[in-house]
Amino acid sequence: MIRQNAKHWLKKSIYVIDLCMPKSKRVWAFPVCYLSGRLFDNARAIFEEVRHDNSLTKVVLYRDVKPEGLDRSDVVVVKLHSLRGVFFLMRSGVVFVRHCMTQDIGFEIAHRSRLMLNVWHGITMKKIGVQAAPDSVTGCDPLSAIVSSSDRDKKVMIQSFNYANEENTWITGLPRNDLLFRDETALWADAEDELQKIRNRINGRKLILFAPTFRADWEGWEDKSSFYEFSKAELMLLSSIAQDNNAVIGVRTHLREERAVLDAFGGLDVILFNDIVDPTLLLRETEVLVSDYSSIAIDFMLTKRPVFSFAFDFDRYTQGRGCQYDLSEVFPTPLCLDFPMLEKALRLALASPESVVNTEKYEHSLKHFHKYVDGDSTLRVVNRVIGREAS
Repeated sequence: MIRQNAKHWLKKSIYVIDLCMPKSKRVWAFPVCYLSGRLFDNARAIFEEVRHDNSLTKVVLYRDVKPEGLDRSDVVVVKLHSLRGVFFLMRSGVVFVRHCMTQDIGFEIAHRSRLMLNVWHGITMKKIGVQAAPDSVTGCDPLSAIVSSSDRDKKVMIQSFNYANEENTWITGLPRNDLLFRDETALWADAEDELQKIRNRINGRKLILFAPTFRADWEGWEDKSSFYEFSKAELMLLSSIAQDNNAVIGVRTHLREERAVLDAFGGLDVILFNDIVDPTLLLRETEVLVSDYSSIAIDFMLTKRPVFSFAFDFDRYTQGRGCQYDLSEVFPTPLCLDFPMLEKALRLALASPESVVNTEKYEHSLKHFHKYVDGDSTLRVVNRVIGREAS
């Protein structure tokens, strides 16, 4: 109880001091993801865009493991929950969060005296924030601005986050998706390493990637999943599809559902890609994507390659967690509601991919979710930040 009270008053004290601390618009803070402890995804793309800008001080706030290879004279890599880390956080005029302030920072800081930019971590199909739960931490937490990818996505973000509105919800596209367009020579060092790691595993074969969404309840979520359980006959069919097309089956799961999803593929020779930090690099090398209700499917549309929703539990999922849209209308390909439909879709995609993607439905879906298809989303975000801070 004493320890709890002390922690409470410490957080209150930090907030009061932060209110009084002068902020610098040239100090940009990048707290790592509170779940993975890594600087990746949209925040990493933004960091790399301004990494060599000597006019900015970039502050990377890590939790347990110090990131390597980020140090420069104008880059500060410091532990978040340390005196020095809190000092640099208080000095920052711009802070980028991936989930929300409470989760990625761990305590409240003033959002009105700085730009607290939520770069989020996907273009959502399922309900998030206060739409998923009225008391959602991510939906209720303060923010100064938030990014979105299209007019329709902007509306969803405004409906999902209490502090989002017409003015502070920016349609920029997601910075992470620029990696789908960027030349290999323009990738940062560890991104190049990860891309090579993926290619070594695929070894010249086509990659059929299964990337299901997070399904377990938040409480007690460790290794629990309601993912589809393939029969032995279905696993044999998947294996034959891969062999007939010089392909390999890969799996990318939510970080807490790895074992449960892999169990569903038991007996099938699959390649696990959960160690790849940035899934966008994995999408670069994917020939066919099989997801369900995950935003990774929306990102993958930018490649204009075949993507399918294996929506075997469509009714149960939509009545439970819920979807933002009528998935049958906005998804770029027909929903696969059972395994025979998935098998047929995979065979068609591998035999004639153009017949899957060169359709009005695919084009309509691409425009629905993506205003920009140019690989310049990171630059748009940076320009908006600089423009706002200069005004």
